[in-house]
Amino acid sequence: MMPAVEGGPSPHRWNQIRRLPLQPAIRTLELYERAVMIGTLDALELLRGIDPVRALSVADIRHVHYRIFSEVHPWAGQFRSVGQMATIGGFPTAEPYRIVRELDLALFQSAEMLAEALSARDPQRTIAALGFFHVRYERVHPFLDGNGRSGRAILAVQFEKLFGTLPRFTDQCGYREAMRAGNRKDLAPLINYLGGSVAVPAAAAPWLAPFQVSPRLLETAEGQPTFEEDLAWSRGGC
Repeated sequence: MMPAVEGGPSPHRWNQIRRLPLQPAIRTLELYERAVMIGTLDALELLRGIDPVRALSVADIRHVHYRIFSEVHPWAGQFRSVGQMATIGGFPTAEPYRIVRELDLALFQSAEMLAEALSARDPQRTIAALGFFHVRYERVHPFLDGNGRSGRAILAVQFEKLFGTLPRFTDQCGYREAMRAGNRKDLAPLINYLGGSVAVPAAAAPWLAPFQVSPRLLETAEGQPTFEEDLAWSRGGC
């Protein structure tokens, strides 16, 4: 079932991977890929045991990353720390001290979307809720490396739990385009990309997320807003 989660060759370049702290045994890209593939199978088993749709926690996210990368990175499961900033697709990611808050928000936001979708028995909205969390997770970018793989593992088992099958990640160009649209809050391409695995009718674009996709960037770590204030901000469209 691994191709359903990974969908082809690794997008990573070895000269990028080896810049990060690696376990001594990881000396080539092939060794890296083999260890990550075994770790991903372990993470899928973990996720299937905790109901990642309704019971996923920030601690679980760290554990998933650890399961995938413990044999390749000595820092597996550890969030980015102060000074470890990152961008993705030209967009700023969460500031390190905001990572836990942003993940808590993302879990709450997607759970609200999912509850409404399941109540309405609407498969498009159900996929939108899963897709929204996936895009948000990538934008938070909690780890130095492996956000894509850990995020797809979570998404795969969430999708499997709700639709009875793993989604296909074989069209890498389509996936990347759907993620780019998601970064603009348009979830239609991601709904259609994932929905193709289970013949869900196509969604018309734009299908705008009801919350901000981007993390909230603050000028100072002092006086961090409350969860409720952050949630209100995320609904506001600013």
